[in-house]
Amino acid sequence: MYVFINTKQLVKNAKKIKKHLFADTKLCAVVKANGYGHGMVDVAKTIQNTVDWFAVARVDEGLALRQNGITKPILVLCPCYTQKQAEICALKDISLTLDSLYDLPKIAKSGAKVHLKTDSGMHRIGVTNKDDLMRILQSCKSKKIDVQGVYTHFASDVNGNPKLTFAQYKKFLNMSDMVKRFYPGVLVHACNSANAKSCPAFFCDMVRVGLWLYDDVKQVTAKVVQIKNLLQGHGAGYDHCFVAKQNCSIAIVDCGYGDGLPRNYNGQVLTKYGKMDVVGNACMDMITIKNRDNLLKKGDKVVILGKMDKNVVKADEIAKNCGTISYEILCNLRER
Repeated sequence: MYVFINTKQLVKNAKKIKKHLFADTKLCAVVKANGYGHGMVDVAKTIQNTVDWFAVARVDEGLALRQNGITKPILVLCPCYTQKQAEICALKDISLTLDSLYDLPKIAKSGAKVHLKTDSGMHRIGVTNKDDLMRILQSCKSKKIDVQGVYTHFASDVNGNPKLTFAQYKKFLNMSDMVKRFYPGVLVHACNSANAKSCPAFFCDMVRVGLWLYDDVKQVTAKVVQIKNLLQGHGAGYDHCFVAKQNCSIAIVDCGYGDGLPRNYNGQVLTKYGKMDVVGNACMDMITIKNRDNLLKKGDKVVILGKMDKNVVKADEIAKNCGTISYEILCNLRER
């Protein structure tokens, strides 16, 4: 199996998003989880001249970017770090997330810059109410902590659940206004990819874009390693999870759940002869496809994700077939 990252498409996407935003709206590229499976460092190097910020989930991801020459501002989204990590982040100019009084002593001692995370309705991480936010702001001021930003995360989007999304935004504006009274120049940000696409009113000072950035960037290909002829009623795979309803040809392809393709995927792949059906369950290293009209031969190329001629298989198609989301497909499909 082979993974190809189209860096030209990546740059094109970043420029398209930047053009979509207001002139004074900053673009934060979310490159956590190894750049959604696209290679965090390579992605960051490719688009560093187009975007304004990078966001990662963990401190070690931010440090990896700095160690590889990334100079743009970096925000660590997960508020989970040790005292030593906070000190290293301060030294490397990596901003941390602060969402409670618990981590405030680490921040005060380290001198790290922070973005305050507010929970406007997703109920995951973040400051939930104004009283707690006020206590954090007062403590930050008294300890001379550099608060760079304030942000939230939407649980849905304006197209999927407008009532929830607008309610979250209203609550966030109230909380961000509190922060701005203490820190007038604070960077305010809320939008993820879906809301950045659909609702310019939510842009604020910056948007955080992940999935949109990676549209049509990753291509996953494999090869036919074996051709088998099955008689009617004969099975293939573990427990004969595929049984031939009539005499047919099957092709064994070198991509399986060990490469990140879900075991239950039974959608389609692309070949030079058009689309062909995946049958049975994926094995760790291989899948089985129905070799229509016995066209495929050993060594032929098969596209698992991406384009071939006029046909395309997108991550959301694979995800829908498997009962999951495109984020999971992109993050998991990888070379070993």
